[in-house]
Amino acid sequence: QYGEGGGEYLLQPAGGGVASWFLLLIFNRIWGKRKYKFAILSLFLWSFLTAVFLLLLFMNQSYQVWAIFLLGIPAQIAIILWSQIKRF
Repeated sequence: QYGEGGGEYLLQPAGGGVASWFLLLIFNRIWGKRKYKFAILSLFLWSFLTAVFLLLLFMNQSYQVWAIFLLGIPAQIAIILWSQIKRF
């Protein structure tokens, strides 16, 4: 249904978003402020999971693809807890 032409155009912006957040994370590490790192990391996580979701969706996988987002919940909790650690 999805993989029969016409849906692949959604994969390029999803992959581009992942690459953009990754580059922003690197540049923020070099020149940015620490307080932005966790927001960028969170956006990178969810855009990566969305890209994997779209890839699996358009490969016509028969299992429940939406469950990939359940992996993001503990990762997001880890990012939030990591952001609360003070650096001395």
